[in-house]
Formats: sequence, structure tokens, C-alpha cells
Amino acid sequence: MQRRRAVPIAGWAVGWIYQHGESVLSVSGAVPLPHIAIVGAYAFGNTSWNGNLAPGATATFSLMGTAPGFPAPEPHRLLPALTGRP
Repeated sequence: MQRRRAVPIAGWAVGWIYQHGESVLSVSGAVPLPHIAIVGAYAFGNTSWNGNLAPGATATFSLMGTAPGFPAPEPHRLLPALTGRP
């Protein structure tokens, strides 16, 4: 993700809902956040070292997951919603 506004933020979060049985197995560069009890819902936030983003700065996290069946779900099914705290 990249911070495009002119104001720095002190913390970020991303969340999404998988709708076809996909699941997250592990994550790096982010921590799990509590979220509402919706099947397939995931939420992650910054770690202590990547939460403060200056204008134009980026933060990266990665995850490993699984999906049922073949072929794998199309990439556009992951629809994150980014939030930040100025």
C-alpha cells in the first residue's frame, strides 16, 4: 500500500472478506486485528516498525493462504479497504 495524501499517518489497517472458501494461513509484516464474526473476514494492521507512514511512503505485508478447488479464485476477489490514523 502507498500513502498518497500530504498528511502522515500513525498506523494503518486493511480488511477484506473472502467469499469462496479461501483462508489465510500466515502473514508477515502485519498483525491480525479483531473483526466481526463474518465467515471469510480478515483484518490486519501495522506492526511496531511499519505503522508510521510519511506522505508517499509505502508499507508492505504478505500472506499465504489456501483456496478450495481448481482453478484458483481470480485475484480481483481480494477487495481490501484501507484505513489510516492521522
